[in-house]
Amino acid sequence: MILTPREHELLRLLLLPNKRIAQRLGIAEDTARNELTALYAKLGVPGGKGKRLAAIRRALDAGLVRLEDLDRADDVRPPSSLWHWSYSLCNENYLPKVLT
Repeated sequence: MILTPREHELLRLLLLPNKRIAQRLGIAEDTARNELTALYAKLGVPGGKGKRLAAIRRALDAGLVRLEDLDRADDVRPPSSLWHWSYSLCNENYLPKVLT
């Protein structure tokens, strides 16, 4: 699967809330949401809860993004469904449980 530079940038920012993604990209929040929806579809991620985590897992499995490339800004709490997961990424013992 080939992603555009913008899609790679979106992947890197998935741990951030939509508002912060929009700010980083200099776009409206609705535009960010639309671009994320298109990215999920391209990755084959179904809608609903857990879609960000599923997108990250698919991207990691496909080698589209590296764990260390994910933006984990300390000043922003990620969306609640990802908070514990992203907070725990630093813990090497936790990582295999998340990705398996």
